[in-house]
Amino acid sequence: MLWLPKPFPADFLLEFDITIERADQGLAIVFFAARPADDPAGSIFKKGLAQRNGRFTRYTRGDVNSYHVSYIAGDTRMGVTDAPPRRTANVRKNSGFWLVACGDDQIQGKGLGPGPHRVRLLKVGNKIRMEVNGLLSVAFDDDGKTWGPVWCDGYIGLRQMNHLLSARYENLKVYRVTD
Repeated sequence: MLWLPKPFPADFLLEFDITIERADQGLAIVFFAARPADDPAGSIFKKGLAQRNGRFTRYTRGDVNSYHVSYIAGDTRMGVTDAPPRRTANVRKNSGFWLVACGDDQIQGKGLGPGPHRVRLLKVGNKIRMEVNGLLSVAFDDDGKTWGPVWCDGYIGLRQMNHLLSARYENLKVYRVTD
């Protein structure tokens, strides 16, 4: 898990290229709008928050609120070969790990190989759109009621699970979106 060191505005466009070692396995995720649950303007690096030690539940059911999108979702069962791969892109709302939207993995779901692949994440108000290689992967409009308030500004983090083996991220840019 790699967190960018500063918070980003509520309305943003994130772009980056990713090249993956294994074109058939792995799980890659973007966390965003991350803030401490007890301090919506605070830093996710502040003292007093539970240590995030790599265990996934610390990011999804801990003391930090965020959204996350899994945009690469191959064989996520680490070594299970007799089950079909997931091949879906999911949006989840944390803390709580709420599955709020499902879409298509536009990398492994399309058999496009290691890449590089262009990833774009747009968040404007309550609207979240993930696009990979120019194709919409998943969309979600948060109503601000069903799973609690809309998360606004906050930190962005990139996570890849160990069965992705390795990935190269390049050309990472974040833009403020304005009317």
